[in-house]
Amino acid sequence: MIASKIDIKKRMKVVMDCGNAAGAICAPEIFKNLNVDLTELYCDVDGTFPNHHPDPTVKENLIDLISLVKKAATISAWPLTAMRTVSVLSMRPVTSFGLISS
Repeated sequence: MIASKIDIKKRMKVVMDCGNAAGAICAPEIFKNLNVDLTELYCDVDGTFPNHHPDPTVKENLIDLISLVKKAATISAWPLTAMRTVSVLSMRPVTSFGLISS
């Protein structure tokens, strides 16, 4: 239902970091149904949070995601939990990142 309401005209690269949190339950499947090349990072649910705490508002929790975005020259990245999402946006060449929180 969600994917049917989103129309991405031009294919884009997206990196998603679910932080082993609840967002991993459905977010990867939703994005796979969109017009994106999806790279998943920590998208297995694990309540011990072995990679980093899932709070995307803490800059230290975005280190792996930002590193992967730089390597992939990705347009957008989504570190997310079921309640918080931050978009890490980059433009080519990758020089800086803007964070949009909701």
